[in-house]
Amino acid sequence: MNTCYCNYCDKELYPFLVSDYFPTYSTLPTQYHYDYLAWVAFSSHIIERFNYSPILFLVSNTGRGKSPTLKALAYISRRGIYTETFREANIIRWANDYEASLFFDVTNLAKKIDRNDAEDLIFGRAERGVTTSRVLNPDKGAFNDMTDFNMFGITGATSNRDIDQITSERCFTVHMPLSTKIFPYPQKETSLPVKEKLTAFRMAHFNTSLIEMKKERFGKLEDYFLDYHRMIKTFFPSHEEAFLKFKEIMKEDRGERTANSFEAKMVLLIESLEDKVEDGSLCLLYEDILAEYNLDKEKKLNGAAISSIFRKMGFTPRRNKAGNKRGLFFDKDLINNLKELNSIESENDRAVSIPLSERTEESEVSEDLGIDPDKLPF
Repeated sequence: MNTCYCNYCDKELYPFLVSDYFPTYSTLPTQYHYDYLAWVAFSSHIIERFNYSPILFLVSNTGRGKSPTLKALAYISRRGIYTETFREANIIRWANDYEASLFFDVTNLAKKIDRNDAEDLIFGRAERGVTTSRVLNPDKGAFNDMTDFNMFGITGATSNRDIDQITSERCFTVHMPLSTKIFPYPQKETSLPVKEKLTAFRMAHFNTSLIEMKKERFGKLEDYFLDYHRMIKTFFPSHEEAFLKFKEIMKEDRGERTANSFEAKMVLLIESLEDKVEDGSLCLLYEDILAEYNLDKEKKLNGAAISSIFRKMGFTPRRNKAGNKRGLFFDKDLINNLKELNSIESENDRAVSIPLSERTEESEVSEDLGIDPDKLPF
């Protein structure tokens, strides 16, 4: 085991970020969210050791401290750039040439990504190895005309509106609470001494490999937490409990969203129709699924649509015994795995209670974030 425990980093620098630096500029939902900001800051200085870097997504109505929080993080991150620019050329150069930590202060992240065709530019920052290609020299012919760019790196963004599920899968979302406290605004000059300490952390531990660990369970969320856990085990072992608690908070938050997703509801629909599964073939007919799903719905699905939906979920098409009707194989193992992936559990299993003493003061749930119920798929 390759450890590089540093008493100063573990006992002084880390607690300073969590208890003094970040709380100076905003109120977060729980104390553990300050730990998360500290991980992002530290990881930006040893990003070479990371394979995943989930996007920090701060969302709320105006006046909740999103911009100061993001700016305070940008000022101490390695090569941190705080910007409203979403131009393709800028993002590619910052990411590939400068290897910058990028922090976007925008009002509607999803619309910005869509309008600028920036899905590959932003999504690629969450996972090492994802490249973006552009045709720069068409006169050179096939393959020689293209240039590949590395997009991986630390990323943060603010928004007044929530994001789609595809984008949210690559994010750690923080809903900023309302606070009546008056905070100073971050300044580069006052943050510089902190950035110097983090730069010294990079220099002192640049050649240190992170402790090897295996994923505890399947799923992208585990990938995103793994490198943070390895970093904490290596440099900040006394703060592992905070990591585990924040992980539970994120799992609960992700579970709340996925449990209400279209896929989750389709899994529950299939499970509810178990009594209609044909003995012997274990075939659940599409007509039975459609009859239940289309009940009281204006927009109805047909057999081709429902078949495509369940194929993408992993179900195997199957015909009934007579061979005259189509359906799917009622795979209990797949259903259980999909339930686990989408956090479909009993209320007792799903509940994660954060003691009031560990919540930040004056927290409250944000108001409407611009989600249109009419556009939901279910």
